[in-house]
Amino acid sequence: MKIRLIPIVLFLWGNFLFSQESNTPATSRILGIHFSSLGHNQVYQFQSLEGAPDYESDGFLVLGLNYMHYFNDGLALETGLEYGSYRLTPDHGLPSGMATPGKALDISLMALPLVVRAHFWKYFFLNAGVLFHADVSNHNDIDAQNGIGGMAGLGLHCNFSSGVFLFANPYFNTYSLLSFSGINNAQRLLETGFRFGISYELNRNQQIE
Repeated sequence: MKIRLIPIVLFLWGNFLFSQESNTPATSRILGIHFSSLGHNQVYQFQSLEGAPDYESDGFLVLGLNYMHYFNDGLALETGLEYGSYRLTPDHGLPSGMATPGKALDISLMALPLVVRAHFWKYFFLNAGVLFHADVSNHNDIDAQNGIGGMAGLGLHCNFSSGVFLFANPYFNTYSLLSFSGINNAQRLLETGFRFGISYELNRNQQIE
């Protein structure tokens, strides 16, 4: 049901954006918050193992604080701090009549992103970069998610004259591309979703003066 809502959300957001006057800021510093809970997550390995259970997504929530520094009106460096909570259910591939509910697996991650954001066509942006992350959960069902991952996304943004910014950002994250678990063929967490956020231009008053 959540996935079906995504095109509607994008359509409404797009109409709202194009009804506003917006310009990408130059040499600005922007602080904001964001969240994500629409999407999917799963565990994968570079080389799949026969008989190993799959893990089905059972919901997630990501909350973050983000800081952006614009070098010009089209290019920014984005960083911050994120906390993600993920729930996964093991699927052993048994027929439906034989299957028994597996114990839910809860994973909690802290991540520090280092991302480049490039704006184009006034209302759109691309973002891509790396994620430095640590597994702060207490589990031993899958390999610990400590390492360096990557992310990429495409977004819509709206800048108001008050210095407030809104954005929607479909994205995917993959964790532990470089795994610190010390295990060959380590398990990795893949996350796809929609990020929504609100930000404020810190040096807005200085520009007005």
